[in-house]
This record gives sequence, structure tokens and C-alpha cells, in this order.
Amino acid sequence: MPASDLESSLGRGLAAIVESLRLGSSQPVEEFVLGVCDIRTRQGFEIGEVIDALLVFKEIATPVLLEESEGSESLAAHLLRIDTCMRGMIAAFGDAFSSQLLQSLESVSNTMM
Repeated sequence: MPASDLESSLGRGLAAIVESLRLGSSQPVEEFVLGVCDIRTRQGFEIGEVIDALLVFKEIATPVLLEESEGSESLAAHLLRIDTCMRGMIAAFGDAFSSQLLQSLESVSNTMM
């Protein structure tokens, strides 16, 4: 993956998390994850590869997100919110990936009949 694509994806992911935390809604993260799922499955990535990348993203994003929110709430409370949001992101990706895989299998099954 070219560095520019990686930077763009990281930027969109951070923006989705910031917006989710600001709104108290998982919708921005879910929309980001659906896009990631669509792109990465078409590129032939396996679920484990993308989940691993999302976990690395969590490691990268946490310090940036903490810096963004400096002084807004206790460190422990903010870390918990970030962690909850990131776990939701990973779970949403798993759900989206399995749904796309099921649709693909159903499509193949229907063409074979």
C-alpha cells in the first residue's frame, strides 16, 4: 500500500473516531469501517490482516487522541472512551467482513444452482 493511501486512511480513521467521541455516537466509526471493509475485501485482504492493522492503528491513534482532548476529562476516563470506541471499530469491521463474505458465498451458491 502506498504511503499516501496509508496516510489518507489513517486520517479518515482518526476523524471518524474524533467525531464519534464528540457526538457520543458510533455512526462515524461504523461508516469508516464499512468503507475499509469494502476496499480491503476487494483487494483480497484476510480478516486477520485488517484486524491486525486496526490494532496497530489503535496504538498509533491513542496518543494523538489523548493530545487532542488534553484537559477535557480525566486521563483514565478518556482512555476508556478511546478504548471502547476502538473495540467497537474492530467489532464492526468483523461484522461487516463476515456479512460481505456471507453475501459473496450466497452469490456463488446461487450461480451454481
